[in-house]
Amino acid sequence: MQKANYAVTHSHSRMQNTNTHELHVIWINKHADFVGGAERYIYDTVKALAEKGIKSTLLYQLDGKIHPRFTHVFNSVYPITELKTQLKNQAATLIYLHQLDHVQDIETCVNSGIPSIRFYHDHKLFCLREHKYTTIGLNTCQRKTGPACYACLGFIGRNTQDKFTLNRLGNLRAQQHSNQDLAGFIVGSQYMSQVLKQHEFDVNKTHVIPLFTTSNIATIKPSQPRYSNQLLYVGSLTRGKGVDLLLGAIARQNKQANLLICGEGPQKVELQQLSQKLGIETRVEFKGQCHPDTLAQYYQQASALVIPSRTPETFCLAGIEALSYACPVIATRVGAIPEWLQDGVNGTLVESNNVFALSDAIEQLLLHPQTTQGHALHAQQVIMRQYSIETHINQLLQVFNHVLKENSSHTITARSITEGSSHVNH
Repeated sequence: MQKANYAVTHSHSRMQNTNTHELHVIWINKHADFVGGAERYIYDTVKALAEKGIKSTLLYQLDGKIHPRFTHVFNSVYPITELKTQLKNQAATLIYLHQLDHVQDIETCVNSGIPSIRFYHDHKLFCLREHKYTTIGLNTCQRKTGPACYACLGFIGRNTQDKFTLNRLGNLRAQQHSNQDLAGFIVGSQYMSQVLKQHEFDVNKTHVIPLFTTSNIATIKPSQPRYSNQLLYVGSLTRGKGVDLLLGAIARQNKQANLLICGEGPQKVELQQLSQKLGIETRVEFKGQCHPDTLAQYYQQASALVIPSRTPETFCLAGIEALSYACPVIATRVGAIPEWLQDGVNGTLVESNNVFALSDAIEQLLLHPQTTQGHALHAQQVIMRQYSIETHINQLLQVFNHVLKENSSHTITARSITEGSSHVNH
């Protein structure tokens, strides 16, 4: 099976000394504020690139959120008004696209003459329901978008006003075709590269660059005792994340277990009611959206992080963050999770949408905490090395360099990064 390109860094020291002051990247995203994982990625990456002298401009949608706490890392920030003119006036080297609602913006970038690449953070372009699990049965979906999506009732959606909408397969395919014309595609996992290949995206233009943890190992306290029977969930509160399954698994424990839930989402009230119905409301605490410093404390205290997803995760950064703090992880075997979590080696994998399997895994962890803690300690150093922001930035610059070389009209502009990096696995 042909795999997507996997960026590999050969010379970290040479990349560190590269002069990249000629590179100007335009970032295009719906929001200019911290809304989800995509925005956290953009912020951290722009900040790291700025340290290498790379200029970044942000263009965001008029209906998107904006806040100075997010925008201050950019050299300039503008709402999208007349994108074609704005791209022409910016004289950018490269366009890096992220979350977008308007297919015409993709087409404008493709036709701008500026090499344009996109990071695919989720399944929005590859599922009518966006979440890749079935409406009936709530089972993880691995199919290519097609007529079967109608049988799944995937064409029925909800808008921001919580009103029903009809999602058309033709519209989704049109968006896919527009994206296929981009100069390059970036994904965080081999799983996601296969999703793109399944939907006829050119594998030679697909680049796998795993995401990163920004944890500082110097701040981690290995001797800090963990709370016994304290489980942790970090993520959005949607049905695809499987928090209802986690509550059911907690209710089945012979040994009492407590659960901290960090996150917000449309299913919050329903989950609170479910915890009451199951009689575990005194053992479940909804913490809402938590600051990274608070999460760091929870990761160092918890018996384990539990990831009960039905949705096939495109990467699942929370798991990497947890392991960077030597926090044991129990997760469902979906999407990209098995790429960084090996069952019985650095964590525990269970089948998705199976409350009994999840409950059994939690019970074993609580009965044998030293074994699972040993797995997590074994994984910590590997995680901090393989999923560092430095590794990601070096690989990202390799992809930038490759895309610019493939578009010869921009090679001179990119000379400063050509001398310090090379892209391999072609």
